[in-house]
Amino acid sequence: MSILKKTWQLTYERKPNESLWSALLKARKIGNPGEFFSSPVLEDLHDPFLFDDMQKAVERLQKAIHGHERIVVYGDYDVDGLSGAALLIHTLRMLGGEVSYRIPHRREDGYGLHQKYVEELAREKTNVLITVDLGISCATEIALAESLGIDVIITDHHTLPGKIPDAFATLHPLLAPSYPFEHLSGSGVAFKLASALLKSTKNEDFIPLLTDLASLGTVADCVPLVGENRTIVKLGLEQMKRSKWDGLRAILKNAGAWGREFSTHTIGFQIGPRLNASGRIESPYWSLQTLLAEGDSALEKSAKLEELNHRRQQMMETIMEEAEAALDHTQPLIIIAGPWTSGVVGLVAGRLQEKYGKPAFILEDRGEELIGSARSLPGFHCVHALKSIKDLLLKFGGHEQAAGFHLKKEHYAEFQTRLQTH
Repeated sequence: MSILKKTWQLTYERKPNESLWSALLKARKIGNPGEFFSSPVLEDLHDPFLFDDMQKAVERLQKAIHGHERIVVYGDYDVDGLSGAALLIHTLRMLGGEVSYRIPHRREDGYGLHQKYVEELAREKTNVLITVDLGISCATEIALAESLGIDVIITDHHTLPGKIPDAFATLHPLLAPSYPFEHLSGSGVAFKLASALLKSTKNEDFIPLLTDLASLGTVADCVPLVGENRTIVKLGLEQMKRSKWDGLRAILKNAGAWGREFSTHTIGFQIGPRLNASGRIESPYWSLQTLLAEGDSALEKSAKLEELNHRRQQMMETIMEEAEAALDHTQPLIIIAGPWTSGVVGLVAGRLQEKYGKPAFILEDRGEELIGSARSLPGFHCVHALKSIKDLLLKFGGHEQAAGFHLKKEHYAEFQTRLQTH
């Protein structure tokens, strides 16, 4: 039990007569301590062309750039999707591509690629669609895009569904048996695509400039900070000191972090909440456009993020009080529904999970439907739990320790009962 009254989850149990140093290395799965603790260099990153479809994706994008075809980057509304989208947009623009972007609205659209956007992009004569931090669970929408003449390049890292979309190219670490690291974030996969494109066009000098953006999603999405993720983050934190991106520098200045030593805390508790706030409270475009902006525009947009983050903090305090008042401490799981915005239920779930040491499922009541977010801890897999009751759900997806889901309100009682006994 820690001083915060939390129980330690041991990943490795020290053997008799084993040194503490050896046990710590094994617990953190460090095979080569010299390599682990050394300062990384760009050459430590794995070859992006080890992804099965990478060559195909790069050739298609080069063709689109040279032919002045319309390219659209479609990213998720969280930090991982936004930072991954930003680094791809910067890359494609630098290479002369005709690129625009779309981000779904958290409340109005929900997670994923949506039919209305596919149809809109087809009407606008989009030739290539790149998804960031989503797409692997959107087989129907991707099939529609392909049927309408749009070549879709998926970059994603989420749990694999039963049916893999038939996209033009799919970049996913779990679908790349030759790739030596399977824990990349969504921004990490997008970074690999950007790196491959830059290598192919002999613009390798641009790759280091993207590492600070790639590090944002890697930290904020809570993927394991080992292996290549650790390299991306360490390179990114160093690059952040001299970031090329006016918007990122403006966010850091507003957060009071500019000029100080950067760490994962800087991303997780200063940059991340500000980038997430716009999608939770208003529109995710404020965040993406801040990461893309230059000069005075970057200052103006980052100031808007400050305002939205302050509103988000006030809203969180109110909802936490209401959720805790409804908490049933006798149950193994925390399952609470209320008239709250889906933009912050994930944050509430995370706080409750951390405070009480139980998986938390918090739902927004939208009348006939409930929109939920789940947060868990090691030993309880959110997606596996939701799969066990998928007959009650309209849709779901996510990771081991974080997931989102929709269900009809009429199924809520059964949802509670079955999940509590999972």
